[in-house]
Amino acid sequence: MDRKKIELEVLDTQETSKVTADIRLKVRKRPLFTGQDHTISLKDAAEITQNFRKQAGKDAIKGGFFGIAAIRQLLSQEGIVGMRYYYGKEDDGRPVMILVGAKPDGNDLVEGFILERSIPCPPFCGWPNPLNGQAWDDYVGSPDAPKTLPPKNTKPVFTGLEQHLISLEEASKLARNYRESVDKDGPKGGYFAIAPLRQLVSQEGIVGLRYYYAVENDGRRVLVLCGVDAYGNDLFEGFLMERAIPCPPFCGWPNPLNS
Repeated sequence: MDRKKIELEVLDTQETSKVTADIRLKVRKRPLFTGQDHTISLKDAAEITQNFRKQAGKDAIKGGFFGIAAIRQLLSQEGIVGMRYYYGKEDDGRPVMILVGAKPDGNDLVEGFILERSIPCPPFCGWPNPLNGQAWDDYVGSPDAPKTLPPKNTKPVFTGLEQHLISLEEASKLARNYRESVDKDGPKGGYFAIAPLRQLVSQEGIVGLRYYYAVENDGRRVLVLCGVDAYGNDLFEGFLMERAIPCPPFCGWPNPLNS
């Protein structure tokens, strides 16, 4: 091949790379997240949480609770437009959940508040309902099940002031444990917009937020959010959230939580 032609091809490649980098920079300056709708019906939420329970087994951890004060502290940070969650895993294999603020450009506010240390379900699941597992399946899904549900708690179990803060170093280790245990291209988290989150946490009687692991009918792993009252019961007839924007592909710039 002619030397001049080779030199031109090299220059063209370099110029293309430069243009691509410029475009990527410009795109990153645009807001990636604005307002999103994450509402889901109880019927749909019940179906996808049941999908998870069938896969994971009766005794598996199916979700967890975060106190309302910590959630509101996270959502009140300047410059965020939502919350991203990441799946995590303890060294002993227990699944955990990591929460962090998300900025308009889609990047995580890793220098801000990071939450973990949720209170797991089970054992802290509250009264049986369509979202929380085998107890409900046993009561309404079997002809041999008891005809009445057990009594609700009469004493408060949550205050809303529970502590969930975790360092970036600790959170990154938990997130890395999870990533190393699953397929490289599998879901590692998702994003919820701030407006519906504020609607969820403003419900009357709420002292916290509970998440439930769920699986879509096509096999995709997702998350359902609902409010929780002081007695540990889900506000399952209230505002429910799912339809998170998944990571990948929408993960923001690499950071210790996602890479």
